[in-house]
Formats: sequence, structure tokens, C-alpha cells
Amino acid sequence: MLNNELSKYKHIKVPNIDHSISGPELASWLIDSLPPKEIEKLVYLVNQAKKRSSNTKPIFQTAAAALIK
Repeated sequence: MLNNELSKYKHIKVPNIDHSISGPELASWLIDSLPPKEIEKLVYLVNQAKKRSSNTKPIFQTAAAALIK
């Protein structure tokens, strides 16, 4: 699910840091570094945003910023 959702984004800019990461690269990084419970929470957040027709990119930007720091 994360791979499908992140493949929609060519680049994801990390807030407050002058850094950009590709969607597929972020997906593999999230899957490799997060424990299963955290991945479940992230998938839940993305599903809730999609139900409300909200943009999911800010969720991934926040996750990328947390991984970089």
C-alpha cells in the first residue's frame, strides 16, 4: 500500500530541510526502518486522509523529516 501511494509522487520535499526524496525511495526507507506497528499507524493515517479526499503528501513529508532527523 505504501509503495502504491508513494509511487504517485515523483519527489517529496522534506520540510525545514533543503532535501528532496523520491516516492519509491521513501517507501523502501520507511519499510526498512520502521517497526510493523509504526507502519500500520502510517497506513491508517493515509487511509483516513484518502477517505476525506485529503492530500497524503504532508503525511509522507512529516515521516521523511522524522526519519532524516
